Amino acid sequence: MRKISAWRVFAIGAGIVVIIVVVGILLIDPIVKWQIQTRGTRAVGARVELAQADVSFFPLGVTLTDLQVANPDHPTTNAIQVERIKAALEVGPLFNKKVIIDEMAMERVRFNTPRSTSGAVPGLGPDKASEAAQTGQGCRGLKLPNLGVPDVATILENAQLASLSQVAAVQTQIDRQQAAWKSKMTSLPGPATFQGYRLRIDKFTSGGKTSLAGLLGAPAEIQALQKDLQRDLDLLKDAEKVLESELNGLKGQLGDVKGLAAKDIDALVKKHGLSMTDLKNVSQALLGDAFCGWVIQALDWYDRIKPLLKDQSDPRTPTPKKRPPSDASKPEDGTLPDFLIRKAVVSVELKSGTITGGLRNVTTDQDILGQPTAFYLSGEKLKGVDLIQINGVLDHVRPASTRDTVDMLIRGLALENFVIPTGTDLPLTINRALAKIQLRSSFSGGTIDAVLDTGLTDAVIEVAQTGTENPIGNIIAPVLQGLRQVNMKAMVNGTVKDFTVKIESGLDQALAPAVSKILQKYTVALREELSTGIYEQVMPAMTSAQKDLAGLGMIQSELASRLDLGKELTQIIKRPF
Repeated sequence: MRKISAWRVFAIGAGIVVIIVVVGILLIDPIVKWQIQTRGTRAVGARVELAQADVSFFPLGVTLTDLQVANPDHPTTNAIQVERIKAALEVGPLFNKKVIIDEMAMERVRFNTPRSTSGAVPGLGPDKASEAAQTGQGCRGLKLPNLGVPDVATILENAQLASLSQVAAVQTQIDRQQAAWKSKMTSLPGPATFQGYRLRIDKFTSGGKTSLAGLLGAPAEIQALQKDLQRDLDLLKDAEKVLESELNGLKGQLGDVKGLAAKDIDALVKKHGLSMTDLKNVSQALLGDAFCGWVIQALDWYDRIKPLLKDQSDPRTPTPKKRPPSDASKPEDGTLPDFLIRKAVVSVELKSGTITGGLRNVTTDQDILGQPTAFYLSGEKLKGVDLIQINGVLDHVRPASTRDTVDMLIRGLALENFVIPTGTDLPLTINRALAKIQLRSSFSGGTIDAVLDTGLTDAVIEVAQTGTENPIGNIIAPVLQGLRQVNMKAMVNGTVKDFTVKIESGLDQALAPAVSKILQKYTVALREELSTGIYEQVMPAMTSAQKDLAGLGMIQSELASRLDLGKELTQIIKRPF
C-alpha cells in the first residue's frame, strides 16, 4: 500500500481550505445581498433592493451600494434611498454570534425618491390601517360654518314654543270657564227673579201709585222683600268679582304671550344660530385636517420603527438581562446586545442641499446595552433655508417606562407655492414666505405631547375659492391674502389611539372684526325669519283665544245688566212716600 506523505496531506487540506475560502469569498457578497433584500422586504412590507453588497475581510466590514426601501403606502416611491453604506465590524463579538458595528457611514440618504418599478409585494402590503390612521377622528379640524340662514320651517316644526303652549293653555281655561259660567248663570238671579220682586212691590201699592203709602201697615213684608233683594244682589256682585278676576288673569296670561314669543326667538337663535365661539378658531377649521394628516403619517412611521426598538412594555415580557456597568459604551462581551451600531455618520441629501449628522448606540436591545439611541442632523446656509437642526433620543433602556423625544428647528425656510389641503372650500397656497419652524415632541408611556411653533414673514398667501357661496369664505379670503406675517401654534396631546390637535394663530384675531360684523347680519336675518314664523303660528291662536275671551266679557255684561235691574228696584223701595 502506497503511503501518502504528510506534506501531501497538508497540501490537499490547504487546497480544500483555499477552495472553500475562494468559494466563500465569491458567494458571501450575493448571500449578504439576498439576506438584506429578503429580510428587509419582509420587515418593511414593501420591496427592499440593493445594487451590490461587498464584504471585506481585512479589515472586516461590508459596503452596501444603492439601498432602496419602497414606501408600502406609496409603492412607486422610495421611503428612503441610500447611495452607499460602509460599516466596520468587530471580529471578537462574531464568535459570540453578535454583530457589533464600531463605525458606519451612510452617504447620500434621500427620502421620497421615485422608483422605476412598483415596490409593492403581493401579500406583504399593508392589510389594515395603522393605529395612527385609525385615530384620524381625534384630530379632525372644525368645518367652516355656512352662514346661510337655516330652514326656519323645519326649526319651528321641531321646536317646543312656550308662547304657543301658553296660548293653548289659556284657550283651554277659557273654554272651561265659559262652560262653567254658562251653567252658573242659570242659577243666578235673572230678569225673571227681578220681575217677581216688582210684582211683590206692586202688591204693596194701590191704584198704580208711585208711592208706597200702603206699605206703612206692612213693615215685616217690606223688610223681607228688602232682605231677599239684597241677597240676590250680593250673589250677583260676588259672581261679578269672581268673573272679573278670572278675566283679568286670562288677559294677563295672553299678555305674557308676547314676552314668551320673544324668549322663544332668543332661545332658537341661540340654539340654531352662531356665536363668536363658533368662529373663534378659524385656524383649526382651515389647518386641522392638513395637520391631522401630517401627524398620522408621523405616527405611522413611528409605529414602523417602534418594533425595531424591541419595546417590551408588555408586563408579560420576561425580565431583561442585567444591565452593564456604568461605562456602557464599552460593555463586556457578555453584556453586548446581539446587534449594535456604536456610531454612524450620515449625510442626508435634500432639495436645498446636504445636511450631516450621526447616530449612536443603534440596537434592538437597549435594556442590555444600558444606553438609549440618539441621533442628530444639522445644516447651515443651504439653498432656501438658513438652518436645520434635528435632535432625538429613543430611550427604551427601561422597557416599562420608555421615552422618545424629537426636537427640530428650521430657520429661514423659503416657501414657494406651498399648497395646504384645508379640507374646506378655501384651499390655501403660500406663494411666498419666509418660515421659522420649531418642534418639541415626546412620546412617553404611550402618551403624545408635541408643540409645533410656526412663524411666517413676508408672506404672500393665495386663497382659491371653489365657488361655494359662503360669507365666511368671502371674509377669510381677503384677510388671508392681506396678511404678511402669521404665527401659528399646533399642539398634539393624547395617545396614538385617541389624540387631539389644537391649533391657534394670529389669524383668528385678524378675522375677529370682520367676522363679528357678518355674524351680526346673520343673526339679524335669522331672528327676523324666526320672528315671522313664530308669530304666524301664535297670532291666529291668540286671535281665537281673544274672541272666546270676549264671550266671557258678554257674560260679564249680562251680570252687570242684572245688577242694574236689582239696583233699580232698590231705589224704588228707598223712595219717600
